[in-house]
Amino acid sequence: MRHAPVVIAILAAAAVGAGLALRERSAEPPQLAAGTALPEPRSIPAFAFTDQSDRPFGPRELEGRWSLVFTGFTHCPDVCPTTLARM
Repeated sequence: MRHAPVVIAILAAAAVGAGLALRERSAEPPQLAAGTALPEPRSIPAFAFTDQSDRPFGPRELEGRWSLVFTGFTHCPDVCPTTLARM
């Protein structure tokens, strides 16, 4: 009887894991609350930025993974700092 809470916790964790695995296997695409889901990846045109460590940053750094690029100013008086803080 001493181990009953541990067994219950393990069974609950297994049930949650099984539920998440079944949800991932669902045939329906996920519903978006906002934004646009693109059916195919878009090609990235050539660009050259400098990262926060003063190193070059270009399309190669974005290859092979999901990327979101947002440019905003950190010192404008109204919208930019608020928008960056929300992100």
